[in-house]
Amino acid sequence: EKLVDVRAFSLEKALNLTKDSDSTGYTHTSKGFSAFGLTVPGELDLGKLNGWLCDLLEKYKNQLYRAKGVLAIQDMGRKFAFQAVHSMFGGDRIDEWKIDEQRESQMVFIGRDLPRAEIEKGVKTCLADQLDSTDRKERESLMFGTGDGFE
Repeated sequence: EKLVDVRAFSLEKALNLTKDSDSTGYTHTSKGFSAFGLTVPGELDLGKLNGWLCDLLEKYKNQLYRAKGVLAIQDMGRKFAFQAVHSMFGGDRIDEWKIDEQRESQMVFIGRDLPRAEIEKGVKTCLADQLDSTDRKERESLMFGTGDGFE
């Protein structure tokens, strides 16, 4: 039961395997299977991410066995945990961001002959546009929690 439990997976352990020199994650290949992790600083745009993930999972549905991660989504006061198996994916909000915690997304992809460079480039196209302070304050006033705790 613990083997298939989603809590049995440790993103921290997976991302700390074999670090690449560019510090974006790790890569491991064995007998046709490959796994790599990515760390992307900044917040992601949920609409862009959703579209990109749908396209990625459709294009590589027979090669991408599993993907998991903890994401920093713009305008979401909580971390967002996602997981995908072949062409299905889902996720849920988890812990609030700490006040001084850097917003970054960490993801792990496991499959066969996955194009790491293409996936990394695709994730980066999902980065949210930077808002000026007026737009950010307006958005925060519409949000239920900003990730800095409730006042």
